[in-house]
Amino acid sequence: MPRLLLVVLLITPMLLVAFLAVWQRNGMIHLGYETESLQKERTVLLRRQKDLLAEISRLSSIERIEQLALEEIRMRLPTPEQRVYVSLEKTDP
Repeated sequence: MPRLLLVVLLITPMLLVAFLAVWQRNGMIHLGYETESLQKERTVLLRRQKDLLAEISRLSSIERIEQLALEEIRMRLPTPEQRVYVSLEKTDP
């Protein structure tokens, strides 16, 4: 009986260490897959951000706004008498 107890006491820690090693390896593989997935998502989001910034630039262009004002809401360009020029004078602090 003492021999069986000795075998059990020697094998149990070895099995525990092996289980922990497999568990850690499985966790590392899972983290690798998650990292790869997040990198792909980041790439997609950066591409989307670039597209949205280009769309903002296009939609806010002076030429487009002027065209919409003239065509959509029927505004007219100002006559020379209606134009007001503002000049800024630099002041010393």
